[in-house]
Amino acid sequence: KNFELNHKIPGWTGTGENKYEVFDGLTLQIYAVLLRARAEAGHEIHPDIIGSMERHLINCVERSAAFPVASGEFESTLMWFNQQTHRKEAYRFLWFPWALEAMDGWLKNAAIHPQPKEQVVRIRRARAHLVVNVAPTIVDIAENDWLFIAAETLYGLSSIPER
Repeated sequence: KNFELNHKIPGWTGTGENKYEVFDGLTLQIYAVLLRARAEAGHEIHPDIIGSMERHLINCVERSAAFPVASGEFESTLMWFNQQTHRKEAYRFLWFPWALEAMDGWLKNAAIHPQPKEQVVRIRRARAHLVVNVAPTIVDIAENDWLFIAAETLYGLSSIPER
């Protein structure tokens, strides 16, 4: 619903005060989920989203561990023990694990539905860059950060084939 095709980097935006900001990690996570839905249930992905996804994944070859993680704050009022309570929760959308997961999904899809060889090579090259050049630093950072960061990082790394 909130996919913004005409943004500098197309992707999914937030809501409220974040409605004009594309969240990179959220976008990569949604790409990974869409590819999984396609593989498991035959869900069709709009061609505009496929094109944006491919460019996004290929451009990950330019990233380092210092690439920023999008963050924001969710705010709501809820009833808690019959009293209205105002809550704010911070969130971070990690990009690294979801880039790996989306690349894995894209490459698996390309094995079933052949894609241009140059696209396959570019996405493999971007994935290799993330694993060889970026992952060691990301893992070091994750070891000393919130547990969800380590868990999502391991999840993303688990998508790398053993060969």
